[in-house]
Amino acid sequence: MKKTIIFLTICFTYSMLIISCGSSKSQSKFKRSFICDLKEGLSKELYRFSRDGERFSFISKDSGSNRVIWNNTIGEIFDEIGDVELSQTGLHLMYWGLRESKVFLLRDNKVIGSWPAYSKDDLKRYWTIIGPNDHHWVAGGFSEGGLSWLLIDGKEQSKLDAIGHVVFSKDGLFWGYIGLDKDGTLNFIVNEEKIRSIPDCKRIMLDGSLVNMIIDNEGNIVAAVEPIMGGYQVRYRNDVIAKFGTALYIQGNSLITVVGIQPKEKEKKTPLILSERYIYSKSLRYNNEHLVWVQNVEGTKFGDFIHEVILDGKPIDVKIHAGDNMWLNKVIPVFSPNGDALAFEGRDSNQKWFVWSTKGISTKYLAAGQPEWSLNGKNLAFQAMDTKDEKERQFYVVEGREFQGYENPYLGRFNSDGKIFCFVGKKEDKLVLIMDGNECVSFDELIAVSPSITQASDGLWYIVKEGNALFKYELIE
Repeated sequence: MKKTIIFLTICFTYSMLIISCGSSKSQSKFKRSFICDLKEGLSKELYRFSRDGERFSFISKDSGSNRVIWNNTIGEIFDEIGDVELSQTGLHLMYWGLRESKVFLLRDNKVIGSWPAYSKDDLKRYWTIIGPNDHHWVAGGFSEGGLSWLLIDGKEQSKLDAIGHVVFSKDGLFWGYIGLDKDGTLNFIVNEEKIRSIPDCKRIMLDGSLVNMIIDNEGNIVAAVEPIMGGYQVRYRNDVIAKFGTALYIQGNSLITVVGIQPKEKEKKTPLILSERYIYSKSLRYNNEHLVWVQNVEGTKFGDFIHEVILDGKPIDVKIHAGDNMWLNKVIPVFSPNGDALAFEGRDSNQKWFVWSTKGISTKYLAAGQPEWSLNGKNLAFQAMDTKDEKERQFYVVEGREFQGYENPYLGRFNSDGKIFCFVGKKEDKLVLIMDGNECVSFDELIAVSPSITQASDGLWYIVKEGNALFKYELIE
């Protein structure tokens, strides 16, 4: 214990260094701050950082004992530690620990409940969520392949035959989930109140690719994909704005269920083929009174799908030739933080990838990844891949400018006003932090990075490993 305490007292005793990247575009620089020396046995996957990068937790392993270290406090010893959830603010922590044939649930390093356990594999059955702005917390357990019970703010929810994933309003004040009663009624629940009930449903309808709902900051179900007789529908507030049927697709010995329309003339054919029109429910997104989703519009077999994006009930005039590409079969459009701009990746009939946005269509590449907006919604970046000098290269594209010259670029971020873009790339077996095309510093490992869409006051930061120590690089504007 004494060694651990000594180790913790040097955490966040900053020694600061200002690093200039030589950017002619901006006078912004990175502040380098020492966080702590690393103790043997720690792994970077075990770290959790708050939204501003100032608070963190990790699992300390020492001679077979496991503890959670959180904001310089030391947790109890466990044989194994499961899912660890640090809140966005870093002010609250939840995790599961296994000891003496019991699984313990802890909040802020205090035990709040325990359940019988037979092996360390039982830890995989339990999970936790701390909602936005720390308003609510959720703990749950799986059995028979599905979520079977929920604790929300310490109160056990009504017993249901099956429970879907928990969602929150943007401000975190409201929470909700979709649950199935034993009598087959599907309930849409918000803060313990049943907002909508649909009879004659089945357990499979809770599949995340089939149903979904979005809760606004007033606690209303502002949008949902919900089941109806023979299919599904999209509801926006109180209006049904689109309907789909159900369809099955058989590939080898696998049976895939999707939301779609199966033409009547094909219903009796075996095997059934995927319908011409379906929706991937996770593509349903809402922001600032705008609603968007992706649906299939053409294609009668696995391998020739063509999608389109529906924005506010109207299709955007560009087709996504998904073919049999599973990534494109699950495209999720991205709103800017203020909801006034939209972007998504796609592919044309010649197998060339692009990013469509309210700014227009990008240059076409061999591949293009999911786009990312700046906080003000004025600038856009995405990863792309193309051939240069007869070699395939990956790079970032920022407002049409291609940042090439680094292997495996990743974790790109805009600063608060969108004028600066930073990312990490590999060069000569070292990782390099790049700002507007200029190298700032090289390091051994990247441990954490600021969230891609967050509040401007949280800043832009990277936490890295240099030798046996952790450092934080924070952009000073």
